[in-house]
Amino acid sequence: MIDNEDQRTSAEAASAKLLAALSRHDIAATLEVSFAGGDGAGEMILSRLVDEGCDLLIMGGYSHSPLRELIFGGASRVILRDTWVPTLVSH
Repeated sequence: MIDNEDQRTSAEAASAKLLAALSRHDIAATLEVSFAGGDGAGEMILSRLVDEGCDLLIMGGYSHSPLRELIFGGASRVILRDTWVPTLVSH
């Protein structure tokens, strides 16, 4: 079973190239890893937008199988339905 610390390490490794590329363009970016808990990823992201006072969200969007989406929902759907900030989605 993968625990949160394994996921955090994986996320940090995967984002290293992105943070380096942004830095080369004088963009001061940081990585913060959060775990959704019971409310789901979409609700957690919307909550972080409020907490951090964000005025733009850039996110990747993808889908799971229709059955999984029906049962569990999807973060992209929640965000696009409920967000109040401009959102750029890349697939």
